[in-house]
Amino acid sequence: IDLQTKLIEVLRIFQAIRISALPVVDGEKRLRGVYSKFDIMHLAATRTYANLDVPLCDILDSIHDHTTYQLATCKMTDQLFELMDKFVSREVKY
Repeated sequence: IDLQTKLIEVLRIFQAIRISALPVVDGEKRLRGVYSKFDIMHLAATRTYANLDVPLCDILDSIHDHTTYQLATCKMTDQLFELMDKFVSREVKY
């Protein structure tokens, strides 16, 4: 999905294909973040957004603390133990 995708469309995608997270890319297809069902639960719990027509670019900054949020990536050539080490060292919860 891209930064201009509206929240309502993200909800439809989650429901239709039953996944827990989606990569978010900018106009040049560079990875900018990951939007998850946990993010939606946070928005619902805090009642942050009642308007579902809001684009993700307006939401992402409010849900991720950029002082601590760091996107981790991997390559097809990475070994499984390296990936697991990244998950453990960064305390990934997905």
